[in-house]
Amino acid sequence: MKEDGNLNAKTWFVLGASLGVLGVAAGTFGAHALPDYLEAAGAGTDIARRQNWWETGVRYQMYHALALLAVAWIADRTKSLLPGLAGMAMFVGTLIFSGCLYALALTGLTFLGAVVPIGGVLFVVGWSLLALAGSGLASGSQDQKPSARERLLSESQPAHKPPSAQAPVPNEPPDEPA
Repeated sequence: MKEDGNLNAKTWFVLGASLGVLGVAAGTFGAHALPDYLEAAGAGTDIARRQNWWETGVRYQMYHALALLAVAWIADRTKSLLPGLAGMAMFVGTLIFSGCLYALALTGLTFLGAVVPIGGVLFVVGWSLLALAGSGLASGSQDQKPSARERLLSESQPAHKPPSAQAPVPNEPPDEPA
């Protein structure tokens, strides 16, 4: 799970895909079951507003699920801490932002609305760190890891080249035309 003390690309890919599948499930629940749940819970005239909160939570969860896939891609190509920090900010931001919106939609407890901006700030931090990590790739930094293709090519190359059959043998005079 860790490589050089940092969360590796595989971890970020799995977290991003997991947030994505949970986002699809939450969106499905919101579209099909949430209205009936809210009506049964006595939400009354507040149903449309609560559905909007739910939809916003799903939308931002999906945006950041995809962003974590970008974090995985960059984490696979650099030794920098920046992709891991970006991923952590985005993941925790999603838990806070979308999680509070889901709870707000289900319960109507409006004090949760005051917590949501903390997740939004973490989103801004995460995207900023991701931009910095990506700019390091563009500069050709020494901290870049070799790509999978480069690793395969280097592993398939022999350590030394065998002498060619065409190479002249030392201590023999070259062939002279007859």
